[in-house]
Amino acid sequence: MNAPKGMGAITIDEAMSQFGIKKAAQITQAISDGITLGQTSPEISRNISNLINTQTRRQLDALVRTVTNHSSSVARAMVYEDNQDLLEGYQWVATLDSRTTMICGSRDGNVYPVNSGIMPPAHWNCRSTTIPKVKDAFNIGSKLKGSRPSMGAIGVETVSGRTTYGGWLKRQPVEFIDEALGVERSRLFRSGKLNIDKFVDPTGRVYTLKQLEDMNPFAFQEF
Repeated sequence: MNAPKGMGAITIDEAMSQFGIKKAAQITQAISDGITLGQTSPEISRNISNLINTQTRRQLDALVRTVTNHSSSVARAMVYEDNQDLLEGYQWVATLDSRTTMICGSRDGNVYPVNSGIMPPAHWNCRSTTIPKVKDAFNIGSKLKGSRPSMGAIGVETVSGRTTYGGWLKRQPVEFIDEALGVERSRLFRSGKLNIDKFVDPTGRVYTLKQLEDMNPFAFQEF
């Protein structure tokens, strides 16, 4: 049950070990049963809440979300591989809110080849997912206009399915962008000098401001 490519230093097995061998086995079984039954992450967390104390509830919620996301990604990857003659690849879909990490925000809307290995979870407690990108010749719904939910400064709203995280974030107030990116990165982003994908390296590691300045000195002029 190791973390997929692109996850961070901690693996699922390492996180599971914090609960002890016996409880880890019970939690693993409960998660497996919940996934089999099609339960949501909150439902699975509630089912096994009696196995842990309240101090570790947040850890459990994060663990359940990460494991179920990983399991879903494995299943999706198998479907993509079995149907790759119909697909251009698959598209990364991040959550549109202020809690989305820079790695997921930078990947939102990107299309990756089947078997690229770049799949959620990109980090611990990741909420991103993927959807198939069907080739035009087989895409009978290409003219349909989809939508996606978002949680911005004005609350919950539905936006166009073609909206990317970066495009959506640019329409938010300054304070909201500051919360999502941090003040300095927010200023760079709002100035149009750096897109959100410039804040992370190909592995998803966030660049420091010094590294950003070394790589993009023009962007820091007048800052």
